[in-house]
Amino acid sequence: MNLPLLGHASRVLTGHPTMHTMRTRLGGAYEEPATAELGAAVLVGGKLGIVLATTRASTDIWIGNGLVHRTLSIHTVAYEGPLPADLATVAADMQRFAQLQPGTTVSYVEPTGEQRAGLLLEKCRFGALVAHHDGSIIALGFRRLRAQQSDWN
Repeated sequence: MNLPLLGHASRVLTGHPTMHTMRTRLGGAYEEPATAELGAAVLVGGKLGIVLATTRASTDIWIGNGLVHRTLSIHTVAYEGPLPADLATVAADMQRFAQLQPGTTVSYVEPTGEQRAGLLLEKCRFGALVAHHDGSIIALGFRRLRAQQSDWN
């Protein structure tokens, strides 16, 4: 899933994916510690959205239809009111994703409907890099990942 940032030119990634290109598609490596703000509803420029990532300087906000707006963190205002159903679902997905830690066994559903599992290697701003038993690594958006109860062994 490639979440475009508003105001940034789209980049088409070609060839075999590398760890770098997969991280880029997921918004880049996320080095700041997770905070309670992830999944919170905020207003920015009069638009309601959900916090996906935040640093001291910037905040990435899901504003709908798979679009993410990056803004200065000081421009966001906490929102306490009811959320539309679509944003409430995104907020819950991000809050669940925020709880996942590298080394956790995760599951997701393939587009074919097949349930798969893997090891969460690295979290990014909008998702994670996940390793499979066969040694392959894939990039998955935060909305697709779930913690799995069993070990990855």
